Amino acid sequence: MKKRVWWFALLMITMMVAVLIVNKKQEKLHVGDVVEEIQLPTLEGEIWNIEETRGKVTVLNFFATWCEPCEKEFPELEAFHKQYKQANIFVISKGEPKSWVQQFVHKHQTSLPFLLDVDEKIAKRFQIVGQPETVILDRDGVIREKIVGPVTKEMLVEKVKAMQ
Repeated sequence: MKKRVWWFALLMITMMVAVLIVNKKQEKLHVGDVVEEIQLPTLEGEIWNIEETRGKVTVLNFFATWCEPCEKEFPELEAFHKQYKQANIFVISKGEPKSWVQQFVHKHQTSLPFLLDVDEKIAKRFQIVGQPETVILDRDGVIREKIVGPVTKEMLVEKVKAMQ
């Protein structure tokens, strides 16, 4: 009987450790956290990895094609992307099919890089509730700022310069 209890306890501990390991990968991210293990598909069908952004400040803008404030903010993101090459910027479509984002890109003739978070797993990790929301990572991948609502080119330049 004691052997069964011991094996049962060992099994339960093993299961708890496995659950903790799985949940660690999906933990919520906060300002001050290092962002790791994030991959998203691009519109071109490639897989983008957050690790590729190390060494440069990175701006992640969460948006939706149907969102009016996002559409109004969009020219500011485009201007930042064209005029400020010292930082990465990626627009992350939150919960939308690829075709909607492709239509948006075609309509706006943009050169901004778009990423697809169709199931919103990444948005949930960053605790993105609405849109637009912007997260800024420093050169080491640490979250330094989270901005709720639209941003301007000037705002982004100011915040990125402060991190370099």
